[in-house]
Formats: sequence, structure tokens, C-alpha cells
Amino acid sequence: DGGGVGAEERYDVAILGSGPAGCSLAALLAADPSRPSVALISREADSRWVPNYGSWTEEWRALDALYAAKGVGGLMDRGVDTAWDDTDC
Repeated sequence: DGGGVGAEERYDVAILGSGPAGCSLAALLAADPSRPSVALISREADSRWVPNYGSWTEEWRALDALYAAKGVGGLMDRGVDTAWDDTDC
């Protein structure tokens, strides 16, 4: 037993995943006592969430050019881990 929810406990809402969206939804639902009872379920609840931000390449390059004009260039080289040529599914 991982010390989590027992089999006999019941909740109105179960949220799977403790990333920013799951935690925000759980907090909003649980904030008011008249709201449903909430269980936030995650195997990695105690792990650090690593942010994964996205930006269009054109926007990032424009920002890079703006900073380069101020003497701080190279954002594309230093700040981007992965760039995809095509993001359409």
C-alpha cells in the first residue's frame, strides 16, 4: 500500500495526473465544501513537474532578433531543447 486512497473510500470526482492542469482542477473543485469530493490520483505526485513550453519558431526567432538588437542574442541556441519542422498531427 502506497498510503493512498483505500478501496472503501468513495469520491465524486477522480482526477488522474498531478501536473499543473490536474492540480488546478482538483484545487478548484475542492475549494468549496458544496463542491464534489475530489481524489487526485498520480503515481508521480511527489515528483517534480518539468515544464514543457511551446512556441512557434517564427515567434522565437523574432524574440531572438529583438534581444540580439539589445546585445543579448543566441536565444535559439541556448533556450531551445527541441525544434520540430512540422507540428501538424
